[in-house]
Amino acid sequence: MNMARHQPTEEEGGHGESGDRHARIVQICEAVLLALVTVTAAWAGYSAAKWGTASRVDIARASTLGNLATRTTSELHLFAINRVGQVT
Repeated sequence: MNMARHQPTEEEGGHGESGDRHARIVQICEAVLLALVTVTAAWAGYSAAKWGTASRVDIARASTLGNLATRTTSELHLFAINRVGQVT
C-alpha cells in the first residue's frame, strides 16, 4: 500500500513545493508590510496629538506672557503719569 502524499500537479491547480514556498513568503511579506503600515499610522496619530497639545500649551503660555507684559506696561504708564502729576 502506497501511503505517499499526493502532490497536485500544475493541471490540478497546484504549484508544487516551490509554489507553496513562494505563497508562504508572499503571505509573510504581506503580514510584515501590514504591521509596518499599522505602526506608522499609529505613530503618526500619536505625533499629531502630541504636537497639537504642545503647540496649544505654547500658544497659551505666549498669550499669558503677552497679557502680563501689557498689564505691566499699563501700570508703568499710570505710575509715570501720577509721578509727572506730583512733580508739577
